[in-house]
Amino acid sequence: MAVEKGLHIVFGEADGSIGQAMRDTLRDAGYGGFRTVVSPDNMPDALGETLPDLVIADIKFLGSPAGKLVREVRSGKIGDNPYIPIIVMIFEHDAHFLKAMVDSGVDDVLVKPAAPATLLAKVKMMAERRKPFVVTSEYIGPDRRKGSRADEANPIPRFEVPNTLGDKVKGRPVDEQALKKAIQATRGQINDERLRRNGFQIGFLARQVVPALRGEVEEPQLRGMLKRLILTCDDIAARVVGTPFETSKPVSVALRKVAAEIHETISREGDWPNAKAINLLNELGYAVPAAFNPEKGEEALAAEIGSAINSFQKKRASQAAG
Repeated sequence: MAVEKGLHIVFGEADGSIGQAMRDTLRDAGYGGFRTVVSPDNMPDALGETLPDLVIADIKFLGSPAGKLVREVRSGKIGDNPYIPIIVMIFEHDAHFLKAMVDSGVDDVLVKPAAPATLLAKVKMMAERRKPFVVTSEYIGPDRRKGSRADEANPIPRFEVPNTLGDKVKGRPVDEQALKKAIQATRGQINDERLRRNGFQIGFLARQVVPALRGEVEEPQLRGMLKRLILTCDDIAARVVGTPFETSKPVSVALRKVAAEIHETISREGDWPNAKAINLLNELGYAVPAAFNPEKGEEALAAEIGSAINSFQKKRASQAAG
């Protein structure tokens, strides 16, 4: 048996025989220190009690809808380390559940039934080559994009995140205070990037919502887009205090208010917002992206948003045709 590496692994699995076989295989390879969770209700507490090096859990242990708990970990709502490596186990290669888990920010997916050795291989890979994180307005997690990003006009920044799993496997000491400082520094960088991405998202949505409200185009997802505008503003409000963007909070608050009023108006049968409300949404839809992306000129930002909208609409048209 290999010498244990001083790891703390949270393992969530209700099936005792499956869980035991996997833990034995990992333990024989030196991956010990298990906190076994047999009830999904206990999973949030298990993640919040200490600083785990790794989480391995059945999909039922990671929240409903699928991946809810992972998203809360990645956004810092649960536990002290948003960057814990997470492997989820699912019984069926169901496209819906698989996409939900990938979108939540897990590191890897293990489809059961699977040999315990397959899980061991995934853990070893994660310890050796943990993927850097990327941030969008809807995602915080490992970068799964393929191919080079060097030629992108507006590349998405990649963040190297603390990986105590890799440190301990490689015999590097982990100082808890230093780890907490590293986590805090990374959280600040990722939080600022999320705010910039939120600002861009508001411009992306507003430039589609306003023409639809004015009757210039048809937008079947109008209410959904307004709702996403509101939720994006809420995310900004939860993140912006104490950041370099704090002075931009009033403009996003104003946009949230007008978007909510318009959403409420169009939800009433036979009602429609007046031109003043639509024009205000339009103005704020330009002001918010500029406030959260001050390093970009107005023309460059407008071109970037326009390009994103064109790509989105082409993709949607292609999916509809297919």
